[in-house]
Amino acid sequence: MEELVGSKISVITLLEFLRYFKDERKRRDLKDLLEALFKVVEIDNDVLLTYCELYSKLKEGGEMIDDADLIIASSAIAKMQPSCNFGIKM
Repeated sequence: MEELVGSKISVITLLEFLRYFKDERKRRDLKDLLEALFKVVEIDNDVLLTYCELYSKLKEGGEMIDDADLIIASSAIAKMQPSCNFGIKM
């Protein structure tokens, strides 16, 4: 776990993880913990433009993926850092 501290995660990854916790206090505590462990990459202009470029390329090739995964990929590419998504497929 120590090797992950300071890594970056997409705001979408954070959202996808937290949405399954119904208890608001637990959700807030987990959010605070994850934000302390990871730098959360917000959707900024670099991510937005990378998303549009990837979307166009994928659409041209007939290989679409869902928007959340495309935003996570765009965040990783735009920020030139490895991305962590906890390997969770819900």
